[in-house]
Amino acid sequence: MTSDYDRRDFARVDDLVAFEFSVIDDKEVSELAPRFITPCTRQVPGFATDHRRKANLGGDINPRVAAYLQEIEKKLDFLISYLVLEKEEISKDRRPANISASGMRFETGQDVSVGALIDIKLMLPMDPPVVMSIPARVVRASRDSGPEGFGCYDVAVRFVNMTDEVRSEIVRYSFKRQGELYAAGSGQCPGGAMKE
Repeated sequence: MTSDYDRRDFARVDDLVAFEFSVIDDKEVSELAPRFITPCTRQVPGFATDHRRKANLGGDINPRVAAYLQEIEKKLDFLISYLVLEKEEISKDRRPANISASGMRFETGQDVSVGALIDIKLMLPMDPPVVMSIPARVVRASRDSGPEGFGCYDVAVRFVNMTDEVRSEIVRYSFKRQGELYAAGSGQCPGGAMKE
């Protein structure tokens, strides 16, 4: 029999991501919805990262200047994302996680019970980085003894109250990262299958 977590609704990817989580009260679940903490520039009306396209709408701009403006914009987005991480108290340390648009699996030293509701704040390593907050329900938590006798928990969660905007951003990230892993010859193919 297949558990809810084992059912694959979306492509999954293993990666190193910066994230934190906290256990929250079940009463808060109806009030919580996934949200972007940093603005997702693809979702801001009128925002265009291609300065050459902007130039075509209202005058001439030197292509070299446009390239510099794009570089500056990327760096500013990156810095803003890291400032948000500090403000939201999200560790900049990236750690292994398996993520999809329906849930996530990770290891933690914190004891978490199956059925618990948690709020995950994570940064997707995109260009620019995207920081989001997502409520999730713990569907699996098993104790696993670490290499030096320190215990840790293998935790699987299913996202709840998911919005289309946040889901789409995670799907976009998953496919982008799978393509990068495949191109690098890591053995992971799109869809999570292994190369032979």
